[in-house]
Amino acid sequence: MFICYELLTISTAFLIAHTKNNIVLSGLYKYLKILMISATILFLPAVIIIYTKVGNGDFASGSLVENYFSKNQSIILLLMFIFGIAKTAIFPVHSWLPAAMVAHYPVSSLLHAVIVVKTGLFCIYKILLYIFGLSYLQMIFAEFNWLIFIPIVSIFYSSIKALGTDNIKKILAYSTMNQLSIALLSAFMLTPKALGAAILHLVSHSFSKICLFYSMGSIYSLKKANQIQNLHGVSKEFPLISFIISISSLSLIGIPIFSGFISKFSILLAASEQNQIIVMIVIIASSIFSSLYLLKILSSIYKPSLVESSVIKSLPYSMRISIIICCCAVTLFYFIQILIREFLAYIT
Repeated sequence: MFICYELLTISTAFLIAHTKNNIVLSGLYKYLKILMISATILFLPAVIIIYTKVGNGDFASGSLVENYFSKNQSIILLLMFIFGIAKTAIFPVHSWLPAAMVAHYPVSSLLHAVIVVKTGLFCIYKILLYIFGLSYLQMIFAEFNWLIFIPIVSIFYSSIKALGTDNIKKILAYSTMNQLSIALLSAFMLTPKALGAAILHLVSHSFSKICLFYSMGSIYSLKKANQIQNLHGVSKEFPLISFIISISSLSLIGIPIFSGFISKFSILLAASEQNQIIVMIVIIASSIFSSLYLLKILSSIYKPSLVESSVIKSLPYSMRISIIICCCAVTLFYFIQILIREFLAYIT
């Protein structure tokens, strides 16, 4: 898993370095520096320690480490994995994510919605399930589960950063950090139902965010809009794309009936079963923050432009089809999640 994790870092670096200028090279350097250093000094040593003590590094049903490490040693190992797998963009190993936004929108959608960040979550989920085991972790954190405060810090940090900028790509980057932290918050409740909800949120966010990236990328290709202020009049010029941006934004906020609501509601249900009032408050607060910074984009899109465009541009049908398919997945996620839950029954 570690080798494939690092190979992904290296292979995606070439996608970020699309042009040679100081801004791109600086973003690429930060991307490689944070991901590779964190993996080298935390992720890899944790793997080596387990392999040396246990005798193998194979994933096992239940806990692989329970009989070999003390409670405190297990906690240290878990923290090494959490902060060593920086692809989850957890604070403070998150700054590679905004830096990687120097890439084009299609590449950014790959990094933020599909491959890179989701690989980080996937690794954490597997480690929780097959290295430590949920029952063993529940025993360790039985008195007080302070683990949930790690993603909570990231949720509020990313929300404040997103509210403080008018750069479209930075807002989307911190939105991704926010949604990833919600998925980790759910997983760190350490119950099968909460982990299942975290996996569901992983898939839900993928559809919503790639839909938003494709839509914003389409507008950028036509208007070269980098700042929120550049989006004035977009709804009149591109009504379909504006509508799809609205759908994906509402999904990320967690408005019914869209995919984001279904996964967030699942997390709230898992939290209510454990009486995790803090988690429930944080999820609701996160949705409020998300509405504030995403509505900044929407209000600008639907605001009339003072200068009428003399040239009417349109998207090619090939680009429209991919965006519409993603939008349909966001809207009809209720039916998709039925299949996902059947799969989750086998692994959680």
